[in-house]
Amino acid sequence: MRFFLLNLIFIFLISCSSSDSDTDSQTGSNTSSSSSSSNSSSSSNSSSSNSNSSTSGSSSSSSTSGSSSGSSSSTSSSSTSSSSSGSSSGSGLGVISADYVSYSACPNADYTTCIKLAKAHIQEASTYPGAINLGDIVTITPHRTSCFAPCGIHFSLEVENQFEVASPFHDLAYFWDFGDPNSSFQSLESDFTFGRLANYSQGPIAAHVFSEPGTYTVRASVAAKNGRYAWSLTEITVSDPDVIFSADATICLSSSNDFLGCPENALQMSDLNSAGAILNASGSGRLLFRAGDTFENSEDIDLRYEGPFAIGRFGNGQDPVINQTDGDFLSCLEVDGMTVSDIRLQGNYDASTGLGSTWNNTFLNLVECNDTTVYRTYSSGMGISLQPRQGVGVIFADNIVTNWHNFGALANGSDLNGDGRLDLNEYVSKLAFVGNIIRQHPEAQSLNGIQAGSAPRWPDHGPLRVTTAFELVMNHNDFLSINGWSGDGNAHQPTLRYNTSGGENHSGVVNENVLEGGRTIIAAGLANTGNLAELGNLIIERNLLLGTENTNTVVALNFGGTSIRNNLAIKPNTTINNDGDELRQFVALGSALETPDNYAAPRHVYANTFLNYQQGASRTTRLYQITVGEETPGPERTFTLNLVFSPFSPNSIFTDDPLLDEFYQPAAPFAHGHNSLIDGLIDTFSGHLRESQTNLGAMESGLFDVQ
Repeated sequence: MRFFLLNLIFIFLISCSSSDSDTDSQTGSNTSSSSSSSNSSSSSNSSSSNSNSSTSGSSSSSSTSGSSSGSSSSTSSSSTSSSSSGSSSGSGLGVISADYVSYSACPNADYTTCIKLAKAHIQEASTYPGAINLGDIVTITPHRTSCFAPCGIHFSLEVENQFEVASPFHDLAYFWDFGDPNSSFQSLESDFTFGRLANYSQGPIAAHVFSEPGTYTVRASVAAKNGRYAWSLTEITVSDPDVIFSADATICLSSSNDFLGCPENALQMSDLNSAGAILNASGSGRLLFRAGDTFENSEDIDLRYEGPFAIGRFGNGQDPVINQTDGDFLSCLEVDGMTVSDIRLQGNYDASTGLGSTWNNTFLNLVECNDTTVYRTYSSGMGISLQPRQGVGVIFADNIVTNWHNFGALANGSDLNGDGRLDLNEYVSKLAFVGNIIRQHPEAQSLNGIQAGSAPRWPDHGPLRVTTAFELVMNHNDFLSINGWSGDGNAHQPTLRYNTSGGENHSGVVNENVLEGGRTIIAAGLANTGNLAELGNLIIERNLLLGTENTNTVVALNFGGTSIRNNLAIKPNTTINNDGDELRQFVALGSALETPDNYAAPRHVYANTFLNYQQGASRTTRLYQITVGEETPGPERTFTLNLVFSPFSPNSIFTDDPLLDEFYQPAAPFAHGHNSLIDGLIDTFSGHLRESQTNLGAMESGLFDVQ
């Protein structure tokens, strides 16, 4: 289906394009990013045979230019003891501009004369009209600067607004180079739409996992369309875990009594429950499972109050498999420093039958566990796989989650003060999901609601719900939602539910993800009755948003301070089983309960491409619709430069509201405006710098700009 859609889009764009311009040809962009790095670590990312790689799904025949000279290749392995591999089937679009532009396009050693305005664009500032180097006005703020491998770090920026834009968070181009050129997302398919390189990111906040010891120089570039720009550097020191955890603080666990590769003088054991008890009593330590071994488990590893702790593997071979038959696998409480990596957790719940005893259990239950990294794990058949609660700096990277009952991942807090609200210390802050696959079992059943009382217990929720988002990073993930609990299972849950408690000062960046399925693909709004929608900052940018048979809305938005830009959304020609399956609108605006500040804040939806191929629908498809709480649009609602193509929709109108200056556009190259009217419009879906005029939403006139 996805390859068929690509052909349709290609034909459509050819018919609309009068030229196939590449705005970056002068800079030599889209070359492999093999720039020199100050990373003193010489090790590669493929130190072990990692069985966490995805195993099914055919690779696209298009060029996978994501394999730069430094990136490591994915290892293939057969899926063990799981009816669902959880693997992505790819986007069907091929790899879109997988490599970031090489810094060799601007050879100045310290980059102080380079301006970077798009993923695939960097040039000498002297060649950019009006370019001004603002100097030392940007500071990188990592949530920590030293750690042991694998180490996840959340990054933000302190920016003095000398850029002459309305909102530095929304209107500036932010690009990150983590100084780790060998890093890649091994779980993602080779044809993942945005490539598999992990060394780069985009947006005012970002996250990265440094998998090997070394000293890394992280670089952030910030620029505005008006030519004002600045750079910042910081260093990260990553230690060898063998240095952090001595032999007497390490437990090696083997079910086959094979301890080859276990650190010398470490404690050698075969019983998982006893090993977990020793680890908890120690207050700090490391538990390593023998690669290739299988373990049976029915009790929690319960770690409390101290740290650091590490759970991982030793030896050569496939990642160890833990068959969980009851209980949570790991719970931690008030721990500083936690790493879980390179293991496979297999519960016995099956989302296709609703049967299994682990339907209400959790793989990782993280309560106020600060500085936590979960890296290259696999989990299937649990109630919830990933559940961070309170804590600062929780990074999930390169994991596979599938076949769940309740949620793939649930980031929720606890009202410790009993005041009906979640304060900063009551939820997870600086939370990141990067390079993960969270896709439901492909044969999961969506039936009649939450059934906790008796089997079968059909799956309830979607891949990810974040109740209160504070500096949330979502980048390079592949999500699928195909089940739901409401409406007798007819309304599938969103792939992403953002800030469902409505918490104030929320913030998040959702970019370069493939999100598929759900009645609404992204729900950025309230889910808790009685709460108010509060003002925050949210960017939804450069995502591939794929509807399924069940999808009728792409984004539902309650929050002011939101930019939705450069996204490609596609509703295929799917069967219409009931009225709810018809695509109603691409963006639904409104909130029944919101603060005055939230109502007055900007909601900018621009430079997106929305494609609806559904046939036989009885209702009109709109770009946006006011759904509740707003009889007229608020003071700053911008809908411009969007392309809506819905050729089979009856009464093809853009909106019922005559106050807006946009209207439905069929497949014709009409100009929708000029990007100089928007501070933040810089790059396209495929990462290229925009021209002064644009007429095809997220795509420009250069198709997908695939080189």
